[in-house]
Amino acid sequence: MLIYLAEGATGLPVFAGGTGGFLHLLGPTAGYLWSYPVAAFVTGLLCERGLDRSYWTSVFSMLPGTLIIYALGVPWLAVVMHLNASQAFVGGMLPFIPGDLLKLAIASALLPSLWQLVRKIKPDSSPER
Repeated sequence: MLIYLAEGATGLPVFAGGTGGFLHLLGPTAGYLWSYPVAAFVTGLLCERGLDRSYWTSVFSMLPGTLIIYALGVPWLAVVMHLNASQAFVGGMLPFIPGDLLKLAIASALLPSLWQLVRKIKPDSSPER
């Protein structure tokens, strides 16, 4: 995720809408962008603990990442755009909840199945728990 931020900062069009540039790391969406490495770290840590092996534990390993993105992104948006909490919630979180829940459900359904496939292809690949 840090490489992603560095790519965007150098001007590569990797941010939303095919944009890039250092100013995105300071603008209205910066809170979301800077939250990605934190969210990825927490989600990865939970998955390393084996919470990505079944549907429900996958949900509980991925949900904190989504909440971290909102927790850092929405307040930053409010500060930069001079919004109150309600406006920031309505503009910076509410429209994204359905899509984020759908992505969470799909990823949580696919990940355990992919682990089963990996174990079939390479039986000694299961991490020790």
